Amino acid sequence: MSRGRRPQGAAASDQTHAGVVNLQPHIPCPECGHRIAVALADLLTRSAFTCTSCGLVLHMDREENKDALKLAEKMGEIQQGLNETKDRL
Repeated sequence: MSRGRRPQGAAASDQTHAGVVNLQPHIPCPECGHRIAVALADLLTRSAFTCTSCGLVLHMDREENKDALKLAEKMGEIQQGLNETKDRL
């Protein structure tokens, strides 16, 4: 992700209560620090994200972030498999 020339990466949320990890992906806004929630599907298909707090538009260089995008795609596949397993139980 970049704003102008300043790259930013996607991050997972911090730990929450009782050690449970919130895996909702987000992009920290470099302008105001607001967490921009990003669904994995959006991360894989969109090239720009807007901060709902300050309106800053972040653009993703898909070539520069191809390794991270491959990882996000793999995470989506794993999540889909977990959902299918849960549905069978």
